Amino acid sequence: MMPKQVQCQDTSLQAVVETMHDLLRGNASPEQIAQRLGVKPKTIPCLMSYQDFVKDPIIDALASNYESVAALLPKTRWEALVQRFFHERPAHDFELNACVASFADFLEERITAGDEGLNPALVELARLEWQEFACYADEREVATTLETPQLNPTLAILELSYPVAAVLKAFRAREDGDPIPTLPTTTTPSPERIFVFREPRDHMAVFYPANDALLFALKMGVEGVTAEQAAEQARLSLSVVTSIVENAREIGLLI
Repeated sequence: MMPKQVQCQDTSLQAVVETMHDLLRGNASPEQIAQRLGVKPKTIPCLMSYQDFVKDPIIDALASNYESVAALLPKTRWEALVQRFFHERPAHDFELNACVASFADFLEERITAGDEGLNPALVELARLEWQEFACYADEREVATTLETPQLNPTLAILELSYPVAAVLKAFRAREDGDPIPTLPTTTTPSPERIFVFREPRDHMAVFYPANDALLFALKMGVEGVTAEQAAEQARLSLSVVTSIVENAREIGLLI
């Protein structure tokens, strides 16, 4: 007696689309999808390929955009988070990087839900890494020489709850064999303000803690004043203001 083949109860186009959507999101295994579609078992490898075709690029995009977050977590923990992210926040854009833009929010949701194995500083580290990419991908043109100092149009100002900029800087500066830096262990927030922008000469995204000099340069850029005007308003020597402007231009905050 031949085994009875499991047929899809609804063979409408909408039902097939929803079934394949479940496959691509990981809501059902290829074996389950094969049964729902009423297709032969030999098609299961093909269904697995469809699932991997969608999932693998997202996994790669997460690893690329959140490199330090991945490195600071145990491998199995990172893989579990990636799988959950893919399941809960499926790809929604043809631009792969855009599909992983909400990863920091996802981490925050996991912590709020009681995932005690996640350091809250990871959320801020993910926000910083994503903002780097966002500034790098910003399509606005950044001029290299302007008579009156102006703000770099790609500038983003992050208000972070934990001091993670130094961690990311140390992670990027390490050499082969160096240990991976650790996150702040305290659960008490220690806010820091970070400037992130695309450097006009080599077009790479950079970030700097917002110290007094850079905040002064920011104010100048917002107000569109010259060094002479800023010196007079702040009652500072012109040489001090000129030095601030030169440094801000050197790093690309002012253009």
